Amino acid sequence: MKTKSKFVALAVAGMLAAGPMLAPAFAQTASTSNDSAAQAVQTTDQQNTLIRTADEAYRALRNIQAARLAIFEGTPDKAAGLAEDIYKDLQTAQENAGNTSLPTNKSSTGNDVYVPFDMSMSLAEGFQPTSEKEARLTEANGLLASGNSKQAAEVLKLANIDVTVSAALIPINASVQHAKDAVDLISNNQFYEANLALKAIEDSVVIEAYGIDTIPVQGS
Repeated sequence: MKTKSKFVALAVAGMLAAGPMLAPAFAQTASTSNDSAAQAVQTTDQQNTLIRTADEAYRALRNIQAARLAIFEGTPDKAAGLAEDIYKDLQTAQENAGNTSLPTNKSSTGNDVYVPFDMSMSLAEGFQPTSEKEARLTEANGLLASGNSKQAAEVLKLANIDVTVSAALIPINASVQHAKDAVDLISNNQFYEANLALKAIEDSVVIEAYGIDTIPVQGS
């Protein structure tokens, strides 16, 4: 998990409406060589979050920018390696989509499903601060910074502070196909077409906004 909002790190314009933002919802988990301990930390993180996100999908989106830049700068070997990583990460996100997918108002082709790769929380428009509410916001920000967005949401609800939860999603099946196309196109020195295939994944990102009490069940 990341210490700062992935929306900041991922430069996709217009992803969130302007509004006062709360602290990032996810905290960095320390890397460890103990696989079971790492799995326990990840499980705890998932239980504490309002929306489970696919970190592999986030990493793929980040690497798409780097791969497109590598194509632009004429470094095909780097672009090829990044495209392979993108493809593998999206395949992993696809395999786990049964647990992470969310319904969306965006129409999709075939039986595609949308997988969230990031989430954030923002105060509802027209929020009027008071000393009591500011204290609850400070408490909620601390919980968000530690990765406990569920408890932060409860604090805000008890203080009657309206919050919107926003998730960024991609159609995972189409994204996997675009990534595979990019790998094949780069191997055939079709760099212009490969760039377009990668761009198609970025262009497919959609944002869904939910109230704290109206977040759909994931994987349904």
